Amino acid sequence: MYTLNLSVIFASLSFFSGLLSLFIIVKLSSHWGKKAVNVFIFLMISTFVWSVVDGLGFMYPEAASRMWWYRINYLSAAWIGLFLFYFVRSLVDTKPVLDKRYYLLAIFPVIMTFLVFTNDFHHLVWQDLRVVDNGRLSVPVYSHAPGFWATIVFSYGLVFWACMILIHALKKSRGRIKQQLMLVLAGILSPLVFSILYAFGSETFRQIDFTPLAFSFSGIFFIVALQRYQMLNLIPFIHKIVIENMTDPVIVLDRNYQIIDANPAAKNSFGIKDDFLNGVSFKDSLPQLYEQIISLIQHTPLETQISFQTGPALKHWNLSLSVLEKKKNHQIGWLIILKDITARKTAQDALLESGRLHRLVLEISPNPIAFYNKKLRPTYINPAFSRVFGWEPYEILGNNIHFVPEDILALTRRNVDEIFRHPGKNHNFVSRRHTKSGEVLDVNISAVSFCAKGDSPDSMVVNYTDITHIKKAEEIVIQSEKMLSVGGLAAGMAHEINNPLAGILQNNQVIMDRLTRDLPANVRAAENCGLDLEKMRDYLEQREIFVMMDLIRASGLQAAKIVANMLSFSRKSEKRKDTHYLHDILDDTIEMVSSDYNMKKNYDFRLIEIVREYQTGVPPVPCEKNEIQQVFLNILKNGAEAMADAGVALPRYILRSSYIRNEVVIEIEDNGPGMADATQNRIFEPFFTTKEVGSGIGLGLSVSYFIISKNHGGALSVESVPDKGTTFFIKIPAQKN
Repeated sequence: MYTLNLSVIFASLSFFSGLLSLFIIVKLSSHWGKKAVNVFIFLMISTFVWSVVDGLGFMYPEAASRMWWYRINYLSAAWIGLFLFYFVRSLVDTKPVLDKRYYLLAIFPVIMTFLVFTNDFHHLVWQDLRVVDNGRLSVPVYSHAPGFWATIVFSYGLVFWACMILIHALKKSRGRIKQQLMLVLAGILSPLVFSILYAFGSETFRQIDFTPLAFSFSGIFFIVALQRYQMLNLIPFIHKIVIENMTDPVIVLDRNYQIIDANPAAKNSFGIKDDFLNGVSFKDSLPQLYEQIISLIQHTPLETQISFQTGPALKHWNLSLSVLEKKKNHQIGWLIILKDITARKTAQDALLESGRLHRLVLEISPNPIAFYNKKLRPTYINPAFSRVFGWEPYEILGNNIHFVPEDILALTRRNVDEIFRHPGKNHNFVSRRHTKSGEVLDVNISAVSFCAKGDSPDSMVVNYTDITHIKKAEEIVIQSEKMLSVGGLAAGMAHEINNPLAGILQNNQVIMDRLTRDLPANVRAAENCGLDLEKMRDYLEQREIFVMMDLIRASGLQAAKIVANMLSFSRKSEKRKDTHYLHDILDDTIEMVSSDYNMKKNYDFRLIEIVREYQTGVPPVPCEKNEIQQVFLNILKNGAEAMADAGVALPRYILRSSYIRNEVVIEIEDNGPGMADATQNRIFEPFFTTKEVGSGIGLGLSVSYFIISKNHGGALSVESVPDKGTTFFIKIPAQKN
């Protein structure tokens, strides 16, 4: 009858357990270098040695060889508890290395190794060894010594510690991480149970150590954890705890784009299912995010910004995409971390829009605006700056430009110092600036300093307003007020001069009568004096007394005319106005002045070319013809004299008439020498003249100005360019129907 040999069966089971450990060692060898993987390989080596040596012990039960198997088994048993503890700590810890205090635990297995190989001298580990053979199974029987029990306490203590760590981690874990930890715990408990039965069980269990056989179950649990749940490939447990508490969504994908884990933030944000045992389709759960992830996935970490719809709103996210692990150039999984930046993006967009609007305001501002640094070098100028001052950005930015007139340079420097001493305060003052072409502009400056970097003001923005035309307008207003005041003065002067002037002319006439006429009173007076009137007259003629008297009379009449002009200058005419066409009055004046030939000035008005550009349909205006004719005459004679003095070869007048906004406009343009700005500003002032002393008194144009403005409610103005000619504009309101 065949007898079953149990030694062969136990040996085969031990070898099978060793093969499972060897399979795991080979499978993980390509991942050597990771903390948890390295410790797990050492753990599997220990179980492999224990299982194989135990199988050899069943195959070769002789006492002599059994002692060597026992020593090697003992070494494996002494180290396996330590490696198991190290593995659990590595599995759930995030530190790159274990705490140095844990490495001190290795002192005990080292000491036990020494005691095992020297046991024949001290018997601290076991005292004797015998083999009990019942024909079907050879069983070694040991007499355990204190060293054995010390090893039991040390190993069991570390294993229990590791189990407590796993149980604590299991309470906080979910999904595949929880499945991993459950399988690891089962793999630890299987040999632990049999080891406890061997050490503390009945006599039957104490005869045979089934721990190596239990490693078969451990190997199966570990292989399932490695194959199905990617143990050692996914994030460590403590990382998981951190991620669970993160407010940002975190999603873990496997290589098949299945969601194998997600933190609560991701579940709440995207409604992801909580069951990750068999994976959740990433494409079905988040199709918009899936499409973007697929287009971005690569073999290196990536950070970018994406946007996709979550519910009714479009949200913006900061995406961090990392590869969990590579194996033979294949991606094992991906870690997706999303940070909601919608509020920040909205604020940034609003800030950018605000900046764009501010830039637009600067760009379209009609006033020149410039930004300066502390060294007063422009860092920005708007288009109006280039348009007004002439410098282009490439000419001015970063460079010092000298467009402050020398006479106000010191004042400008003091103003700038004041601006930087009071940051944030608006400073306003009027100044002058040069343009690129050399023209000087009057500008109103509004400036403020601010802190672009740091705590002290280092930048300044300046808004320039060109007030040159305003200044000119103010000068015109002042000039008009001056002319009005002079008008009152002229009226008073005219009345004061009229009385003595009348006496001079009257007495001059009486003297001429008494010297030249044979009046009875003259004859009687000559006879009483014994004078011959004819001889007296011959004397007076020879001494040119009569000529002098005529000159006195002529001067008096000229003075009377000046007085009349001054009175006209000072008060509105009370003469009745008729309706006349201004171009007809102008033609009549041309005809009248054409007979004028000034011997002293040596000009002939008939040699001046007259060009008429009269607009058709120009209506008549209510006016006093003689006064308007006097205005035309003053302008034409002044222009003729100016062209003669300048030696214009082909003098010319261009006469225009037009009807604009209920006003009839007459333009008288010459091609004479023109006038400078200073002369134009004073041309209508009373008593202002550019002629030599004795050639004019400067009342012609001032009287003309008041004839048009006061007596006719119109306007008289002039435009002139040196060496280009002068144009007078006469505007009078048209006749109302």
